[in-house]
Amino acid sequence: MNITDVQERIQKLTNSKITQSEIAHALNKDRSNINAKAKRGTDLKLSEVRQLENYFNIKLIQPEQQQNNNTNIINDYATTILTVEEYIDNNKIDISAKDRALVLALVLKCVDKIVNSRQE
Repeated sequence: MNITDVQERIQKLTNSKITQSEIAHALNKDRSNINAKAKRGTDLKLSEVRQLENYFNIKLIQPEQQQNNNTNIINDYATTILTVEEYIDNNKIDISAKDRALVLALVLKCVDKIVNSRQE
């Protein structure tokens, strides 16, 4: 969820106007940091969403949304693996099955780090 979506959802759930300054305060960040994230459309980490939920005493992510998040993560893994395999095949890279498995394991480890950083 990006800042703009979160801000709108908080406003709807609290029935009050919430500023980026208030979001920044809730996240212990500078308003300029939140403003920059909003301009870039950067998604908040799961830990930041949870922090906002606690601060405003609301639920931003419902269980079905969490399930969708998990599905998106699985799709990210699958897409990344297919992309790497297609790259190897399309560029006719001479690679043994063992090395191919090592490359894919490394890619999965990288994707896993990215996914976990999104959830923090």
